[in-house]
Amino acid sequence: MAVHFQLTAETAFQWMLRVSSFSALLTSSMWLRRSRELRDGGSLGWDLLRRSGKARRRPRLASILSPLLLGPRYLWLLRLRFAAAAWLVMLGTTFPAVAFGALLLAETVALLGRFRSGLLTSDGADHMEITIQGALLLGFGGSGLRADQTSLIFCALVVLYAYFQAGYTKLRNPSWRHGRYMLAVANTARNPARLVRVLERSGIARIAAWGVIAWELAAPVCLLDPLVALVWLSGTLLFHLAAAYWLDLPRFLPAWGAAYPAIFWLSCRL
Repeated sequence: MAVHFQLTAETAFQWMLRVSSFSALLTSSMWLRRSRELRDGGSLGWDLLRRSGKARRRPRLASILSPLLLGPRYLWLLRLRFAAAAWLVMLGTTFPAVAFGALLLAETVALLGRFRSGLLTSDGADHMEITIQGALLLGFGGSGLRADQTSLIFCALVVLYAYFQAGYTKLRNPSWRHGRYMLAVANTARNPARLVRVLERSGIARIAAWGVIAWELAAPVCLLDPLVALVWLSGTLLFHLAAAYWLDLPRFLPAWGAAYPAIFWLSCRL
């Protein structure tokens, strides 16, 4: 007996909005806990970061961003971002969601700009937050079902391509193919000695590395059937949960997972 899955565009859009907002809430709270470091004179203060190599190579960008990125003002931006994210998590598209969504996107860009031009670098979670929040704003800015669908299709295709590209990049890297990079990642884990011992047994690191590569390359198969999409998304969810626990990378799950409702909706629609 065939199993039929159904997910409306409105429901998928609401889930994508709330999960993406939770990702922004998590990011904001993480940086607010380090407020002393972010203040002027702190180890991550803008007065120090703007003297770094990247900021010196982009003096005009640094000059434009400086009014927003100075310690006290930047902390207020983070507080506003935290409040906006909390609003969207709790109330979704309730008015004035468009204004709060715009603020979320602006704060994400400001956060990324600060550390891209400073001592720290951004990661895939930052870029995915910006991409999905931008798509959500397109959905808010449009009218009706078509705007929601356009936003969902864009997010689904971008994230599936990102997973596939990540797998292809790993495939071309000899350190990944031979499991050496997997062992290097394991050494940064919460309990590295135990995990490394497991991976070193009978080439398990190489098998695990190829498993990750194959899984990421298989991302486009989600579009073939909703059941296939459900299986792949469930496996990817478990992978991100393991990374959050073992590698202390909690942000990747909500940042990337925000697009999972869009992927499942698109698989049901095709």
